[in-house]
Amino acid sequence: MPNTAVSICNSALISVGADRITSLTDGTAGALICNEIYASTRDALLEKHRWNFAVKRVALALEDVTPSHGYYYSFALPADYKAVVDLGTSAGPYVVEGQSLLTNDTAVDLQYIAKITEPALWPDTFCTALSDEIAKKIAPKLEASSTTTERLRVDAERSLLTAKTVDAASSGKPTPKRPSTFTSARR
Repeated sequence: MPNTAVSICNSALISVGADRITSLTDGTAGALICNEIYASTRDALLEKHRWNFAVKRVALALEDVTPSHGYYYSFALPADYKAVVDLGTSAGPYVVEGQSLLTNDTAVDLQYIAKITEPALWPDTFCTALSDEIAKKIAPKLEASSTTTERLRVDAERSLLTAKTVDAASSGKPTPKRPSTFTSARR
């Protein structure tokens, strides 16, 4: 059975000792709390690591607007953009402002972390890490004991480390990095 937002939240609720829910909007205390924090917790977890399942590549489209100062070109970021992984062949400095990437490069091949919202597309270790992170956050709101809250904090740290380790191991060989202009000049 594929993972869902409800199954992930139910795992968190069970860890806290709360009742299961049938949906994020079923009106129960657990559902209300999970519905409140689910998306932001998911997004924060996506930003904590270069998850292989969330990496995408795209050639960015040049925007018609020219930045007012500091950079010559503005490129539109994808709607599902969360964080930069690599700029490919781009060599110059850049900055992300709003939904744009500003740079002096005339073309940008972006490798980025995408906001993947469908739990069925996530590895089980990521789902476990998300469930444990949610459990850690909801425990005080559901008045769990301090012992339970501390156990959940430790569980969240461990499952995140496990998920990162499994994810890193599944990536194969690291992608070779281009030598920087500084390193090349020293040779």
